Amino acid sequence: MPYDKNKEDRRGDDSREAVAAKVAWSAVKKEYEKVDEKWQKKDD
Repeated sequence: MPYDKNKEDRRGDDSREAVAAKVAWSAVKKEYEKVDEKWQKKDD
């Protein structure tokens, strides 16, 4: 099924760029945490 780029087909009012940024930061935050203004890999 092809990806539909129309805003009407997305949830919320965020732009495609905003959604991409949220997804990217979510992925980063799963692996890293911010400690004293620096990002460090999380301990398992």
